[in-house]
Amino acid sequence: MTLGTPNKPVLTSEELGALMTQPLQQALLGIDLNFRWRHAFLFTFCLAFIIRLLFLPEFAIDNFNFAGEDVLRKMLYLQIRGWVVLAGTLLYIYSYSRDWHFAKVSLIIFAMALSTFILDLVNIYAFSTEAAPKLIISIILLRLMALYLMLLNALRAERLPPMPRHLFS
Repeated sequence: MTLGTPNKPVLTSEELGALMTQPLQQALLGIDLNFRWRHAFLFTFCLAFIIRLLFLPEFAIDNFNFAGEDVLRKMLYLQIRGWVVLAGTLLYIYSYSRDWHFAKVSLIIFAMALSTFILDLVNIYAFSTEAAPKLIISIILLRLMALYLMLLNALRAERLPPMPRHLFS
């Protein structure tokens, strides 16, 4: 049985196109197919972070040793941080879905997240109670994972899925 002559292809381009799925076509074009998984993690993490900082600052502050007027200042700090995270998340989603300078926006968001993480290490996490080290370490590790994924998204911005795109596409 012969599959075809060397000068004649086995499949026509229409048959090949019908056999290839959309993810396979995108992978062959060099599109990063893991944006949806990174965005799912980042969106879930940011949503939990925003809810915790905006609506439950008392719960967040209970794991730290702050005294007197410091408690009110740190609660206000955490609520402001919640609004900043919300604004950054909305800007990131808009930039991704509208293809509006995504490489620059994602790099700026990453830089802001990295600087606030470093500030939180000094201003917040340094005052953790002795009873909450596992919680604090897990939050720090989750934030480091989120930072890594944001950097990865910024570095792979030229491999975005084609338009129109959604947050999990």
